[in-house]
Amino acid sequence: MKTEKDLHRLNTYRSISNGGVLTDEQKHQLKCINLGYLRNFDLPCTIDWYPSDTKEQFEKLSKEHKGYWNQQEPIQYSLNSFGHRCSEIVEDTNSIMFLGCSMTFGVGMYKEKTWPTLVAKALRKPEYNLSVPGGSLDSAYRLYKEWQPVAKSSITVLAVPPHYRCEKIIVNEVETIFNNIGQWTIAKDLNEGNQERATRHLAEELNDPNMYLSFNKNVEAIEKIASDTGSKLILVDYIKLKNIKLVSRGRDGIHPGEDWHATVANNVIEMVQS
Repeated sequence: MKTEKDLHRLNTYRSISNGGVLTDEQKHQLKCINLGYLRNFDLPCTIDWYPSDTKEQFEKLSKEHKGYWNQQEPIQYSLNSFGHRCSEIVEDTNSIMFLGCSMTFGVGMYKEKTWPTLVAKALRKPEYNLSVPGGSLDSAYRLYKEWQPVAKSSITVLAVPPHYRCEKIIVNEVETIFNNIGQWTIAKDLNEGNQERATRHLAEELNDPNMYLSFNKNVEAIEKIASDTGSKLILVDYIKLKNIKLVSRGRDGIHPGEDWHATVANNVIEMVQS
């Protein structure tokens, strides 16, 4: 039996399906990088650790790694009013837009040494970075759909995240959470002894047919937005990014270091200029 609350949600869905519009608060939430990471922060803000780059994670790393980073200047993550690691987004047809996951966000790295910043600086263009730590192609599409019509960036670079990821939007009475599901979800389930839940994620969200459809739908949708807004779209294959040798790692010991970012930047600059 449906409750009054169930019927309200069903009617809301039907309203959107019939051409209804989202509330201002719902639109605001869609533009946030990831409310799950940012729920404890007042934006804009500058923070010292974020999100896998935590002090707890750092203390677990080798003596050599900690010794090196303890001698460096602290890393700071400056986030704009919507939680993106860039300046406030306004219309600027000279700008370059970046979409991707944590490696594009630059987790564990100084902003000025991340590959998007290096590319933007070399091309002398303002940088808008919509990448999401732990993000998926779902995240990239969601944010690009919201922000590219505002920015009208003349160049868009999509660094395709690892394929076996998806984003689920969870809405309850307290908050809206953008929950990215990936290999870490399965690992967490197995570590907690919940094999049934891990199997369900693999069977329902992360199976090959779903990932195939999700990849193609999102890429084609992003291509359409880029075309409609006159933006040159550059696709950077995740496999190529993954195969670049890691000479060093970021502060969190998980994500790539300075050499990797420099190599990616050089490759992307060549792709943009070709």
